[in-house]
Amino acid sequence: MLEAASAQQRNAILPAVARGEIILSVAITDPNTSWGPQAVTLRPQRLGDRFRLDGTKLFVSDATAATHLIVAVRTGDGPADVSLLMVDARSMRFETLSYAWDETNPLSGATASITDLSIHQ
Repeated sequence: MLEAASAQQRNAILPAVARGEIILSVAITDPNTSWGPQAVTLRPQRLGDRFRLDGTKLFVSDATAATHLIVAVRTGDGPADVSLLMVDARSMRFETLSYAWDETNPLSGATASITDLSIHQ
């Protein structure tokens, strides 16, 4: 948020984060891939001034408490062609399918399924 958001976005979002009104979490890891920017496979579909997302993200920490997710998406064919989209986690089309905490596995967490989610550009 500090590096990639515009000044207008930071001014609108960060004070609400500081007040605890917005709880952010990141959704980066796609199923059946490795780690890193080259492993992001979820591609947004552009629909005019909106993007449509359909896919799954793994190991989403605090997904059940988050009000918004920062979702990594593939926006080109190069290994580093990845963008971040802020998604309202409370949207009716976003659901957390499971939450399995295993104290022996620090990477356990929620699996987020994003189905036909439409967000503004």
